[in-house]
Amino acid sequence: MHLGTSEEVVKNYHMSGGRIGLLHTLLNKDEIHPLIEYIELAKDIIRKPVYERLLLVNEVSTKDVQMLLGALYSVAHAALVAASENGQPGQVKRWYQICQTIYKTQQQASYKPSSKLLLTHLFISL
Repeated sequence: MHLGTSEEVVKNYHMSGGRIGLLHTLLNKDEIHPLIEYIELAKDIIRKPVYERLLLVNEVSTKDVQMLLGALYSVAHAALVAASENGQPGQVKRWYQICQTIYKTQQQASYKPSSKLLLTHLFISL
């Protein structure tokens, strides 16, 4: 079994948040884990400009919002760690703010607001 380069292993470890099952799935890329779909969606959301993220709100609001927020946080946290390890203070600040925004949105989601409103606010803030 080939795990990839050490950089890939470290990146996937940070993305998995230390969850061994998810790490195994990310490294092997041949199994299906419930979070994989959400992590890929989260990467796509983060990459898009604001307007394109807002176009996704209707589609994404029908999914499990807590899983999506968890995946967004995992992706943002992995980027934060990578920026920190690479000595990029500007990127560290940016990813820290994104992590904070996602965390606050996770807290707000516990009050069961409208998914569309919650995600619209988050997507504008990212």
